Amino acid sequence: MSVTLVACLVVGSAVAACGALAVLWRRSLGESLVALPILAAGAAICLAGASRFAALRQDPLTGQEMAIMVSLVALAGTLLGTGWIGRGTGR
Repeated sequence: MSVTLVACLVVGSAVAACGALAVLWRRSLGESLVALPILAAGAAICLAGASRFAALRQDPLTGQEMAIMVSLVALAGTLLGTGWIGRGTGR
C-alpha cells in the first residue's frame, strides 16, 4: 500500500477533528489542554504529508522538521498552560 497526499490530509484532518471534539467536550480549561497536542498532531501530519508530496520541494525534510516544531510548540503550550492553571490551586 502506498501513502498518498490525500491519505495524509484525511488522517491529519481526522486527528485534528478529534482534538477539536476534545476541546468542545471538556468543561474546564485545564482539561481542555489535553486537546492541544492532538490538534498539533493533526497539523503535523498534514505538514509532513504536504512536504513529502510537494511538486517543487528543495529540501524533502522541511515538512518533517516543521512537524516536529509544531509538536514541540504544542507540548510547550500544554506545559505552560498546565503550570499556569496549577498555580492557582493551593495545597
